[in-house]
Amino acid sequence: MHYDTHQIMDYLSCYLPERKENTKRTIKCHLINTQNILEVLIDVESFLSELIGENTIPWEIVPENYLIELLNENRKEIRLPFFSAESYFPEFRTKNIAVNPTRKLAFRQGNIDFTLIGARGRFDINGPPLTPDLSVPVNAGIYIGSTRTFTGVIQQINEGDILFITQHQRFLRAGGYFQMTLKQEQDDTVISERGIIPEVPVTTAETAVFDSRRVPVQVDFLQYRKVFPLSELMALQPGDTLPLPAADNHLITLEISGQRFAQGELVRIGEQYAVEIHHIFHKGE
Repeated sequence: MHYDTHQIMDYLSCYLPERKENTKRTIKCHLINTQNILEVLIDVESFLSELIGENTIPWEIVPENYLIELLNENRKEIRLPFFSAESYFPEFRTKNIAVNPTRKLAFRQGNIDFTLIGARGRFDINGPPLTPDLSVPVNAGIYIGSTRTFTGVIQQINEGDILFITQHQRFLRAGGYFQMTLKQEQDDTVISERGIIPEVPVTTAETAVFDSRRVPVQVDFLQYRKVFPLSELMALQPGDTLPLPAADNHLITLEISGQRFAQGELVRIGEQYAVEIHHIFHKGE
């Protein structure tokens, strides 16, 4: 499955521990194969020992440009079977992929310490999570549906406007990657599907000219949030009943990529549900 940086870093945080504060010298590197790209910080001391054996290089004070030149001259393929069956080729360069600087995940291969700060591409990880503590609380959102639209429509929304819910399907989302589809059976909320949210491909004509008003976005309609233990969410399977409190109001928050931008009241117009906008959120709220 193909993931962007935000999705895979959220996903891998269930498998890899957060990196604690590290005072050792590291160097940034892209690890590349045909399936994916990992952006990592590599511990210089252990990496040099792996590449060229025992040495007396004063790696703590070597200028970075010389260090990069040395590493490029001696680089070789790196095997990281957790991420891919295919070997990675290290590449030291200045161009960065988008990363969340607050998220740093630790892993070790052989004698080399790595800190993962970004990733993208195709990953097929089937093993169980490596993180032993499943009691960590997860803030999950319960949504009543979504609507595909464009940035231009969102930019023009005002208080009092109506936005229809075109995909009226309840779902639970935790982080930016894990989702359960929900259905109502009498008085119970039952899980019908669960899994990773696939990245929706954007298809445009090759001759199309970029229009900032026509960037496709998905608006999600949040009903409320609930905190679950991670172990409880990981154990749930299709067919299980999900205990949820009854919603005591019709106040709905509108989100794009997990970020709220408006709030309003759930209304019904004919056979369709919609939200009447009562408040537009501004920066700082």
